[in-house]
Amino acid sequence: MNSAIVSIRDKTWDVQVPTTTAEMTQGLGGLSSIDPGTGMFFDLGYDCTITMNTLEMLFNLDVAFVSNDLAVTEILRDLPPGQSRNSSSPARYFLEVNSGELEGIEVGDNVVVTGIVLPAPSVIGQMLPSIMTIVVLGVLTVMMRGMWEPKPKFRYCPLCGAKLEPGPGRSLRVVAREHFLIAHPDATAEQTKRWLNFFSGLPADRGVRKYFTDTEADIHNRGYMFQTELDDAFTKAIRRATG
Repeated sequence: MNSAIVSIRDKTWDVQVPTTTAEMTQGLGGLSSIDPGTGMFFDLGYDCTITMNTLEMLFNLDVAFVSNDLAVTEILRDLPPGQSRNSSSPARYFLEVNSGELEGIEVGDNVVVTGIVLPAPSVIGQMLPSIMTIVVLGVLTVMMRGMWEPKPKFRYCPLCGAKLEPGPGRSLRVVAREHFLIAHPDATAEQTKRWLNFFSGLPADRGVRKYFTDTEADIHNRGYMFQTELDDAFTKAIRRATG
């Protein structure tokens, strides 16, 4: 991991620059927060299409996509955990900082990077059309390596970071609904909307086995409930939180 300083207009950030696949994959994922005026600057080696996927993020981001000639090509503002966004045009670099810190920055602004020497564009990248998607888990993974790897069967709760993992007869969506009801009964409307954005991206239930339980205590102790009752309770909780 290298360090550098990124400047756009009158704003400056002390950034970390990942240099290995592992560092790029981890990115800012799993961190509860970062200091103001800091962030992470990714160099993909050449202009390509980028997909932001913030499943493992625990806080909102501002993201600036930057071309090979160091000009801002696009800005994602206040990107929450649990989101997936594609860049509208190819970019070589991108900058991740705290939400709100790119206020006043616009497409076309010049980006100055000091403290490191940026390498020349990848020859292979220049030869390839923009068909390779880079997936960022807040975070980034290079799809040319990972596009055939199975997707992880677990997710992390965007509100508390708890690991949500399916089990026999219990899909990820079932586990997620149970977790929300049990762990976040007092979620605010804002937190609930953030959680729903995450929930909407989970894979659909298929062939989920249904369980029956007799008491509320049994639901909490054993961690599951009859599917219909779960859906009803979940719907009521969402309506109560969002008004």
